[in-house]
Amino acid sequence: MRQRESRVTLCASVGALLGVVLMMGAAASAGHLTGNLLALAMTGLMALMMVIIRRNRQVSMLPASCLSACACAALALPFSDPVPRTGWTFLLLLLFGVQFGIGLLLLTMGSRRVSATRAALLANLELPLAPIWVWLAFGQVPPLMTCIGGGIVIAAIATDMAAGGGR
Repeated sequence: MRQRESRVTLCASVGALLGVVLMMGAAASAGHLTGNLLALAMTGLMALMMVIIRRNRQVSMLPASCLSACACAALALPFSDPVPRTGWTFLLLLLFGVQFGIGLLLLTMGSRRVSATRAALLANLELPLAPIWVWLAFGQVPPLMTCIGGGIVIAAIATDMAAGGGR
């Protein structure tokens, strides 16, 4: 798309990639290779979505994002247990769906306004935050390398933002 990124954003992207590799190494050593491969596929598809949104800025991609979320739900349904066991479980599932929908909405809208590289870098903030939320909600302590890798990702994004990446 012939967009040139700043050196800071490119260096931050490489730093974030290093953090992700450390996090992925921790999960791979725990025997979660399938989950890592699915996450890698999701990352590639999200990057493709961001590029498509940037290339077609004049077209609203919100309907396409909504359709993709519905398609994902339909694909996952055969592998799920769709009946919540308790009202609390249903509330948690509802809250997850709402936050997922809002996140996808904001990502779709924001990808039109910043470069694809910066949008992908910002989307990586989800990676270190997910283990933190699991730790806070369920007490599952992430491995040390996950914490170190997550810290590197957060530092890389913060460096890009401090250097003017948000403009």
